[in-house]
Amino acid sequence: GGRAARVFTLPEAKLARSLRGHDATILSAALSSDGKLAITGDESGLVIFWDTQQNRLLSRLSRHQRPVTTAALSADGDQAITGDEGGLVDREFVFGSEHQAKVIRDKDA
Repeated sequence: GGRAARVFTLPEAKLARSLRGHDATILSAALSSDGKLAITGDESGLVIFWDTQQNRLLSRLSRHQRPVTTAALSADGDQAITGDEGGLVDREFVFGSEHQAKVIRDKDA
């Protein structure tokens, strides 16, 4: 883990960019199939959306109260799923740099 997400080129395995914005250790990450969007989740519960082309932070979401251990993006990049160690799963709908969110499951509810 670390506080910056690193994106590498393949097959060369050269560092393409570092995404910095977390104050806690990153535990999960996902990259869109076109490589333009990334999400990262950390041990404080913070999820960050990134524009990897511009190397900039798009938004921060703090709905998780526990470490975010799972992150995934749909094949078309329109939806993101994050999950924490407490069992909370959160789905975000991605519209460019705008994000709308809906919790789809909470095992404690």
